[in-house]
Amino acid sequence: MSLVTGRTVTFGGQGVIVQGPIAFNGGGSTSASIDKRGTGTLVLTNASNLFSGVVTVSNGFLRVSNAGALGTSTAATAISTNSGTLEVRTDSTNVGSFSTKNISMTSNNGTIFVGSAVGGSGVSNLNQTVDFGGFVFASASRTLTLTGRNGFGFSAGVVGTNMGGNGTGNVGITTTTINGLTTIDGNPTIGDATAGRKFTFTTAGDAVFNGGVLTTGAGSGNIFSKAGTGTLTWNTALVGNASTITASLDFVAGTLEISNLANSIGAMAGITFNNTTVGAALNYTGVGESSSKTITLSATTGPAFIFANQSTATNPLIFSSFSGTLGAGTKFLVLGGRDTQANEISGII
Repeated sequence: MSLVTGRTVTFGGQGVIVQGPIAFNGGGSTSASIDKRGTGTLVLTNASNLFSGVVTVSNGFLRVSNAGALGTSTAATAISTNSGTLEVRTDSTNVGSFSTKNISMTSNNGTIFVGSAVGGSGVSNLNQTVDFGGFVFASASRTLTLTGRNGFGFSAGVVGTNMGGNGTGNVGITTTTINGLTTIDGNPTIGDATAGRKFTFTTAGDAVFNGGVLTTGAGSGNIFSKAGTGTLTWNTALVGNASTITASLDFVAGTLEISNLANSIGAMAGITFNNTTVGAALNYTGVGESSSKTITLSATTGPAFIFANQSTATNPLIFSSFSGTLGAGTKFLVLGGRDTQANEISGII
């Protein structure tokens, strides 16, 4: 199939398989692009497609097993989500080839599925990680949803870089059926003149977030929310990654594992447990710290847990500003962990 320089080829219909190479007329480089539309599935099987434009997944499903099927572009917008699903289904061990493919959400929300090849055995290649390159939100409300099976994991982003998101909306990462490890690197930036913008990380399984939550807007009260019943490990002990949002760390469900409170919470006012029916837990795994950040049980009717699991028996974990219970309903605060030092929580109940 030949594409014309500067043009976009749109695929629709219920099911299309392109087995041959997708090249271009005229030789040399080209900005020809592909836009997958319609509710069906487009399968690109050739691993050496030569077009260098954007691949947009507008609707339905776009399925590949090798990054070369997505063309040659290494631009920040090489893969553009627009409400469709990009499927990476492979039995190959060369899934690292996707590390040159960057994901952009400037058009709309998107979903990425990772797993074994359709009809393949995949027995010897389970539990792999599909490693993408850079990742950016848009200056509007955007959510990236991650799904998968067979132990496949997902990673994207670059530690220390801005993932975008600042603007008129809320942004989020959601893991649903993916049962491998999800790793997100980079710093989402939220906020504009309106207060209360939010970055939400929802986990059904295990995930790692290597970054801080930043703000550049004049609005106050921006929030980082941990949702979902899974575990999120938040690593911020990296240069330039301390959070700068000013409202709260908001617990809705699951476990958030933190090794550096000073960097993670940064300029936030404190930690708020907003879990309603299921438990929510803060698992501290650092070397011990003393924090004056406020701990609040707000909409909480499910149990709130704080675990002191220091990595070394050097310093205790101390919270000096527990604010007690706010709002209606019975509150449960459970303190635990393996650390045997004089860990402390104090304040007015």
